[in-house]
Amino acid sequence: MSQNMSQNPAQVEVSAQRVRNTISSLVDREKALLANLDVVKNSIATSADYLAVLGDSEKVATYKELMGNLGKLAHEVRSHQEVLKAYDQSYAASLATTDFQAVLDQRLKDHLQRNPYNPRSDGHMKEFLEAV
Repeated sequence: MSQNMSQNPAQVEVSAQRVRNTISSLVDREKALLANLDVVKNSIATSADYLAVLGDSEKVATYKELMGNLGKLAHEVRSHQEVLKAYDQSYAASLATTDFQAVLDQRLKDHLQRNPYNPRSDGHMKEFLEAV
């Protein structure tokens, strides 16, 4: 057995840890993104409350559409986190090349097909609709 072959198992372990570290970092970044989205959604809801009081139903409708889009975005980010976490649990490093982007994109697509965004189950959207 050559010296290079005897080093491969250690290299595989190192690459698995790198992937896991990257996944953890991405999940943390997405947590921050979700927190920022919550702030934006709360601000929009407050603005829509004022517009509803003022009777500006056209702008309220625009805000409703915006809230729906933000809700869908938040759902997609949470879904991406779930896909990343599941991949982290199942990932096994190998010497074969892995197209992580393609793998994760397909898993996210499959996840979103099984679990589409439902505005009725979105707490922020429910609160928004009750308020306006």
